[in-house]
Amino acid sequence: MAIGDYLVAMGFINGNNILSAKRVLVSTEPSESSKNILSGKIEGIEKKEITLTLMGGNTQVITFGKSWKGPDLDELSVGELLIVVGTGEDEDFTARTIEAISAKVEEPSPTPSPSPTASPEPEEEE
Repeated sequence: MAIGDYLVAMGFINGNNILSAKRVLVSTEPSESSKNILSGKIEGIEKKEITLTLMGGNTQVITFGKSWKGPDLDELSVGELLIVVGTGEDEDFTARTIEAISAKVEEPSPTPSPSPTASPEPEEEE
């Protein structure tokens, strides 16, 4: 080990907050993840591409490589909500994992308004 090395120490902490290390790993500098997460409604499906309307209102075309985790494209339909994990940005976003989070999104039905009903009159005793 040397000054500047990145270490991972694994073990147990005692009552005085002192780590009793059982294993120490020397590692490389952590790198920034290249994965991005998108969520939105499917607007179109063509061959190996899906067009999503993102929650902010923008659209994003997502391409699919040879393999990914999640449902096949023929199992998805326009109007479904998706969460997509992948790499890249803008025009070069490639999906690695997809998850359908709901069935088709329907427009909400109007809320019924309450209408008063007459309550039954109490019967008179004789």
